[in-house]
Amino acid sequence: MLVVDSFTEEGTFTARPAAVVRDADGNPIRNDDDQLDPALDPNGNVVYLNGPTYTGHVADWGGGNVTKGGSQFTFTFSVNGVGSDGSTFGAHSVFHSTAWPGDPEDPSLVKVMFQHETCR
Repeated sequence: MLVVDSFTEEGTFTARPAAVVRDADGNPIRNDDDQLDPALDPNGNVVYLNGPTYTGHVADWGGGNVTKGGSQFTFTFSVNGVGSDGSTFGAHSVFHSTAWPGDPEDPSLVKVMFQHETCR
């Protein structure tokens, strides 16, 4: 049996700095999903801060295979952006795992995993 599958997702984004909800000590408050909520003005609009607006490209890819002899999976994520002030940023992440049966005398599963990230 051999199962092979992969996916690719990509798109563009626009991001600009926004004020976030804070506690009485000025610390950002996270919601139940562990995300920061934007601060809203009295009309319910997001309060934006001064700073560059970034536009760019984001992509992720994942793939793998499963056989009687083991499995391998690799996932990548990349993002690159340019600010309205000319500044740039980028990040790339790779995760890979490989697993296969061990020695017939010791059938435990042997695994190799790594993750590598770069930012610029």
